Amino acid sequence: MKKGTTNTALIQQIKEAFASVNKPHNHFGIYSARARDEYSDPTEEEQRLDRVLDRYDLTPQQMHECSTSLIF
Repeated sequence: MKKGTTNTALIQQIKEAFASVNKPHNHFGIYSARARDEYSDPTEEEQRLDRVLDRYDLTPQQMHECSTSLIF
């Protein structure tokens, strides 16, 4: 990395480096983690949401709704 590269540029490089990496089929996203934290199995809808949700695009509302799952 060149001297003077900003954190924003570094974060962008990391995102680009992993952009083509698919999430595993059993990916544990915030909705599945919330279900597990509540001692239940995630629904098909929760699993679907986790497969398409980009962690960089989480909204404050989603983080509030699934606050306990953020530790996963």
